[in-house]
Amino acid sequence: MSSPSANPHHSTPAAIAIVSQQPTPTTSVNKIVPMDNSPGGHSSRQSNAIIESAEQFDGATSEAPKKNVRRKTMGHGLEKMLNRGNRLAIHVAEEKKRPEVPLQAVKLASETGVALRDNLPIYKSWKLYDNVVGQAEVRKVLDKVASRLDVDVKNEGPSKDACIDIIKRGVRQTRYNLKRKYFDESLTKEQLLAMQPPPKMKKEDWTGLVEYWCDPKNQEKSAKNKANRGNVQLHQRTGARSYIAHRYSLRTKYNNMEPDAIDFFGECMNSPRNGRTPLANEIYEQMVAEKERELEEGEAQKSPSKIVADSLSQISRSSTFLPNIGVPTTFKTGRSTSLAAQARMQAQFEEKLQAKREEAARKQEELQAQIQAQQAALEENQSLLRQTQEEVKGMHTKFEETNALLRAVLKLQKD
Repeated sequence: MSSPSANPHHSTPAAIAIVSQQPTPTTSVNKIVPMDNSPGGHSSRQSNAIIESAEQFDGATSEAPKKNVRRKTMGHGLEKMLNRGNRLAIHVAEEKKRPEVPLQAVKLASETGVALRDNLPIYKSWKLYDNVVGQAEVRKVLDKVASRLDVDVKNEGPSKDACIDIIKRGVRQTRYNLKRKYFDESLTKEQLLAMQPPPKMKKEDWTGLVEYWCDPKNQEKSAKNKANRGNVQLHQRTGARSYIAHRYSLRTKYNNMEPDAIDFFGECMNSPRNGRTPLANEIYEQMVAEKERELEEGEAQKSPSKIVADSLSQISRSSTFLPNIGVPTTFKTGRSTSLAAQARMQAQFEEKLQAKREEAARKQEELQAQIQAQQAALEENQSLLRQTQEEVKGMHTKFEETNALLRAVLKLQKD
């Protein structure tokens, strides 16, 4: 996850105070400058500005060597757009986890990371963000990102899913950093709980993390996960850039076309300085050989994605390389179908089946309503018919009576 970018537009009074308090003939060098240290008193960008200003001041008043610290990221381009009333448009394609354009991917990761560190409490599990309170906290982060970038976080879709995925990974990384920096395994649980929580963190959230880390079941699970991570044999070498953005950036090298799964695997495993590891190079050469192999009579041509899936399945059953580059893995590998793919296909089938059932029920209700309406109309027509028949019968009776009266009158006139 990218680090927050600092810029002059995000400076605070506290930061200005530090910069302006330079030693003068009437001010002491050691005079304490007031700062806003309250929780949430400044954002991550503002914190960067304050820290750098303080380091500049210390460097001017002390002969001690400066620490080799990371400089603040400015983000001038985005700030210029915001000052003009514009926002950078972020587009995430279907079945993609990140924007394809590298600039969009970088800005989305950076702004989401800043909003996360400034607004989101850190819980022991992502499941705790599924309740009403957790969803409201995540919504604050999404709204903050949407205020600085033109990204659709209100409607369900790939853009919102990408932001949620960045937040989820950021929470996990922040939790890891908190444990590495503040959790001392040599101390007891009571001693850890008695400590002050880290900056910008509530006491109850810190207590929840400490109890989670001290839980024997979680410690056993953590040890197993650490051992599993040590067994990973293939490591991507694209740096902080996502697979999707890196694949998009390689279009110029492949005639304005995205490289196929095999070529992209070779690019991701290749370090500009050291090249590929022996294992990665061996697997890549096997993929290329399978791709260029002459087919036997009646044999179907394998797609590059299928070749990559079959090759990686020999190393790990749970490879996420293809899903991370936006390639659906709906085919079977050499060993077994991906459990995630099976679950996704089952969910899609059940969703379609449920939709068909609801559609059939709706049509049946409409048909019953039409039948009832037609029956009511038929009964009404029959009632009108009976009424008309009775009226005709009455008119016929009156006609006969009138004829009899006329015949009687004519007979009297003749007599």
